Amino acid sequence: MATITAGNTPQELKAIEAVDTYQRQIVTIRTDPTLSDTGRRQKLAAAYISTRDTVTKLQNDATTNADARRDTLTSSLFGLTTTADPTAAISLRDAQDRATALTDPREAQRLLEQASRTGDDHLAKAIAHRAYEDGWYDVLNTYAATRTNVEAQIGELRNLEPNIAHTIGAAMSYAVIKPTELASLSDPAIADLAAGRSTEDDARHGW
Repeated sequence: MATITAGNTPQELKAIEAVDTYQRQIVTIRTDPTLSDTGRRQKLAAAYISTRDTVTKLQNDATTNADARRDTLTSSLFGLTTTADPTAAISLRDAQDRATALTDPREAQRLLEQASRTGDDHLAKAIAHRAYEDGWYDVLNTYAATRTNVEAQIGELRNLEPNIAHTIGAAMSYAVIKPTELASLSDPAIADLAAGRSTEDDARHGW
């Protein structure tokens, strides 16, 4: 079973730090004797909205970075190297068609070994890509075994793929809990309160 941990990316670590700061702010605001009830609620609202926005941006940045890195790795591992030869693109497309038709990892393994023996790098890459997409890891390991740096790149690519442990860890890292004093309010209402605009809840309670 995968271990669930928070703080798996630089953005998650920054989010955890931001939430820790926010929690300390909440304590300080709650215990500030100089604040009226209205002033306290407004400061709580401002702290929540500011932290929520900071954490949301960090989460979006993490997603963008992961997507970009995944595309880079996929292209490096399974795409064309820089070339102006149009026949190379045609050869790779043909190889991808052959790999797409594979339904059995044993057949993929046999065809990969054949491609390696004959120096057909396009077919080998296409089979490796199919193996990666379908989880044929024995085939993928065969591909990586004789190629410099490929094993490390495949490991990084697999770590970037969504899984339950990463999803739960990210949710823990990016969680910003509303102060209990504002739990009944929606985020737009809390934003209004932070900006000094009264909410329906405030009006009912005379705040």
